[in-house]
This record gives sequence, structure tokens and C-alpha cells, in this order.
Amino acid sequence: MQVWLTSATGAKSLRVVGVDYTIVVANDFTYATVTPQPAFAALASGKNIELRRVLPFSQDVDLIFNQRFNAAVVEKALDRAAMRDQQLDGRMDAYEGNIAGFQDAVVSAVTAANTATDQATNASNSADAAASSASVASASATAAANSYDSFDDRYLGAKSSNPTLDNDGNALLVGALYWNTTSNVLRIWTGSAWTNVGGTSAGAVSFSPTGNIAATDVQSALAELDSEKADFQSGTWTPAFTYSTSASGITYATQAGYYVRIGKLCFIKGRITTSAKGTVAGSLQITGLPFTSANDANTDAGVLPASLGALFTSIGGGLIVMVATNDTKCWVRCGTTTGVTDVTDANTNAGTTIYFEGVYRIA
Repeated sequence: MQVWLTSATGAKSLRVVGVDYTIVVANDFTYATVTPQPAFAALASGKNIELRRVLPFSQDVDLIFNQRFNAAVVEKALDRAAMRDQQLDGRMDAYEGNIAGFQDAVVSAVTAANTATDQATNASNSADAAASSASVASASATAAANSYDSFDDRYLGAKSSNPTLDNDGNALLVGALYWNTTSNVLRIWTGSAWTNVGGTSAGAVSFSPTGNIAATDVQSALAELDSEKADFQSGTWTPAFTYSTSASGITYATQAGYYVRIGKLCFIKGRITTSAKGTVAGSLQITGLPFTSANDANTDAGVLPASLGALFTSIGGGLIVMVATNDTKCWVRCGTTTGVTDVTDANTNAGTTIYFEGVYRIA
């Protein structure tokens, strides 16, 4: 007797007597009792147990020629033969079940192999794509590195003093920049020198001057241009008399002055009339010019025609007003038969009047 286990797929397997089951045969051999062991007792869904008779394939009955047959012996022999036929039929069923299971296993294996092949193909394609991506990434990394190196050659970063080489130890490129942490300005390499770019003030922006400009930074250039531009102003001023030696107690009936400034030239016009001569001595002067005159060497800053208004004494010729250099006063002079001389306190009186106008250079 054998016990076979049939799986859900139809595959059959022989179980081990004494391990998976026990078998007890009746004394008269008419039946047998099979008892599954605990490890084999619980069958999963779809499984079943098959009991098979196992007889030896041998001839156990010998018939003697010319002897009487024993019907019971012959019947027993025929029964055993029938049982062996049944045994063979059961084995064929088992083989067919195993073959079916084997075929299913082969199909599963082929399917798994095909799946593995597809997966390998996909993996190969993925590997190729990954390699291509890696190549592109490598090229991008190289381009990024080159771009950074190019940038690094042009912006050198923050430094406390002017560098003489770039960050790679190579010669500086024209237009290279760096931030000077000492003066807190951006500097640019012109090819021969470092100059400031921008800054917190116009004085921090330096350049190489050309033409008539002498300044080397924006603030100085603006001041230079400001001093050279044609400054236009107009207004009034108050002319007054004074004398070279002393003057006190002078009073006036009229003090009127007007001016127009255009750049370095000042056009003036004025009138003075005294009401009291005062106590005076020396040469007559007019003070109060609106701007200090130019410091022109060996010449006066200006000569202004003047006219006698009234009450001048012993004036031999016409009056002129000569602007002193680097000053805000004029000398009043008159013509004589031998030349020009100063007008003095001897020539003025209470009520003396003078008119004058002209132009002089200012500082």
C-alpha cells in the first residue's frame, strides 16, 4: 500500500510511511486502515490523498500438467493479476498527472525566461539611456566648469589689495574685476592699472584724463568744469570812497552800483555823491567791488572810464578808474599835461560826484 498526495495543479508525490502516515492491515487482509500523522493531517484547499495497492510483478501459482486445478488458487491468481492491472492503470494516471504538472512547469519556466529576457532587454535599454544621460551630464558638467572658470577669470572675488595674477595664477584679463575690501570699492583692470568702478561717491570713480581735463576722478572733474564754466550773475553793490592815508566822517547823498558777471568778467556801473567830505588824507579810492579782482601780474585788472559829476577841484583832465589787482577797490586818477596822476583829498569836496562804468577780470 502507498499513499500519494495530489496538489492543486495535479502533480502527485509519494508520501513516506511512518512519517506522513501509518497503515494497519487487517488480519484477513480484507482491508487496511490508513492514519495521517499530525504534520500531514491538515490538507490545503485543492489537495487530496490517493491510496494505491502495490503488488509484486511475479508468478506465484504454478499449475502442474495433467493435474486437477484448484479453483480457489486459480481465482486468487486471477484476482492478483487484475489487481496488478489496476495498479498499472493507477501508475499511468500518476504519470499523466506528473507530465501535466511538468508541462505546466515548463510553460511557467519558458514564460519566466521570456519575462527575464524582456526585463534584461529593458535593463539594457535603461543602461544605454543611463549611459547617454551620463554622457550628457558629463558634457554639461564640463561646460559648467568651463563657464565658471571663464567667470572666475573675470571676477576675482573679494581681496584686500590689488592682485597681480588671476585666481588660476595666470595673467590678468583686461576688464577683470575684484572687490577691494580695504576701500570697499569695485576695481577694474585696464590692462596696465587697477581703477575704481563706481563707489559711494563721485570721488571714488577714477579715470585717465584726456584733452584739457586734468582731474583723475569724477568729483574733481566736476569741480574743474564748474570753475571753468561761464557763471552768470547780476545784482547791485554799494560803492564808497576811501583814501590811501586816512578817511573818516564821510557821508553820502547817493551810493548806487550795478553789476553783471559772465564767467570771469564783471561789468559794473556806479555813482557816488558825498554830502560831507569828512576828514580824509591821501589818494582817492572806490571800495566795495562785488567780486575780488584777478591777480594779473604787471597790469591792472581793469580800467574804467569815469566822468566828473560835480565839485572836483583842480582836475586838469578826464577821470579814469583803475581796478587794483587781487582786491575789491579802484584807484581814481586824472589826466594832466604830463600824464596821469592820482586824485587826492585836495581835489574832493562835500557834494563831489563821480560816474563810472566798465569791465574788469575777477579771480
